[in-house]
Formats: sequence, C-alpha cells, structure tokens
Amino acid sequence: MINRASGSIAALGISALAVLGSATVASAHTPVLSASCVADKAVIAVQLTDYNAGKDNELIVTDNGAELVSANFGSSHRFQRELDGAAGHRLVVEVKAWDDPDSEQGWSFTKTLDVPQCVKVTTTAPPVQTTTPAPTPSSPTPSQVVTSPTSSEPVSQLVGDETPAEPLAATGASPLWLLVGGAALLGAGGAALFVARRRRA
Repeated sequence: MINRASGSIAALGISALAVLGSATVASAHTPVLSASCVADKAVIAVQLTDYNAGKDNELIVTDNGAELVSANFGSSHRFQRELDGAAGHRLVVEVKAWDDPDSEQGWSFTKTLDVPQCVKVTTTAPPVQTTTPAPTPSSPTPSQVVTSPTSSEPVSQLVGDETPAEPLAATGASPLWLLVGGAALLGAGGAALFVARRRRA
C-alpha cells in the first residue's frame, strides 16, 4: 500500500511539473516593441526575452524598406536605434522563433510601427528683391524746342502770304513839270469861269 501511495504521489508530482513547465513555455517568448519621438529623434526599441535558446532565433528590422538590422539571437536580444527626426518612418519588426516557424503560438510575428516627423521643418522663402528701373531721359516737347539763328543778321518775319514791297525803279525823269502844268491848267479854268459869270451878270 505504501509503495502504491508513494508511486501515485510521484506520478502526481511529475504531472504537476509537466503542467508548470508547459505554462512556463507558454508564457515565454516575451517581445516588447516601441517606436516614438524622443528629443527630436525617432527612436525604435526592441526587447526580446525568454525565447528558446535551443537553436538560433532571428530578428529583422527595416525602416521605410531599408534594412536596419538582421541578427540571430538565443534566449534574449535588445535592439535600439535613433533615426532622423525630420522624416517620417515606417518600421517593420520581424521575429522568427525556431520553435514556432508558422507563428501558431505568436512567438514568430511581423509588426509595423509608424513614427511621424518629430521635427517640423519650416522653410522660409528668400526675400524678394525689387529693382527700380533707371529713369530714361525724356524727349523735349515741340514747345520746349528753342531754335537760335545761325547768323547775327536780323531776320525779317513774314506774316501770312505778304511779300516785301520792292522799291520803285528810278527812270531819271522828274515829275515836277507835270505838277506845274496841272496847276496852270487849273488856274486858267478858274479864270475863264469867273469871266463868264461876270458877263451874265
């Protein structure tokens, strides 16, 4: 009886240890992932603990399609990297656990973490330089044009269509005798008229 009882107790103990062991394995493979802005930088951190170190596990991290790390690890692994804070980042974390190749237990996984711009880049437009055109010399108006005579001789101004009178040509004969003759004829005519009136009276 004692042997049987002790055998039953041993069997129960083994079963309990097996249950506890399976629970420990199930609670293992603990990943912690974070990606955020820290002091104007984008920071990604990956911490993997309690993985099965019986064979190599694998970690691959990419940033916007570019590979940041590809490493094999045993039971635990930690990865941290600072990235440019002036750009956005799409981070893809891929973990391949050798004891969960089909990701049935969730120990192998692929997760995407997005980090926006941590620093807002402000661009200032260069000042616009305005140039004032140089003043161009203005042409004088007709009223401003002053013409000066080309010679010192006086210039006679013509009005309308009038032409300057030409001096009479000298013939050499004096008109005095004509005047004297006319006066004599007038005097004779006046005397004859006076005599005729006297006779009638």
